[in-house]
Amino acid sequence: MDSKINLDLNLYKIILDNEAKKLTGKTMKRFELSKDLDAIKKEIKELQYEAFRDIYDSLVNGKVLFQIDSTKKE
Repeated sequence: MDSKINLDLNLYKIILDNEAKKLTGKTMKRFELSKDLDAIKKEIKELQYEAFRDIYDSLVNGKVLFQIDSTKKE
């Protein structure tokens, strides 16, 4: 397996933005479902780990190959 991933900067931003929105929504849902702050803390910690595993899976295991061009100006 090739150890390099080329990712378009705009697509990278879209992926991170989408994952951040999903993580925020899931996190807020925990506060709606429970008033036990210790349980919420544990769940949020696990949600954060899961979110970054999901990003990794999307980029690496999903065989998503793009190119980052750091020379482009927005």
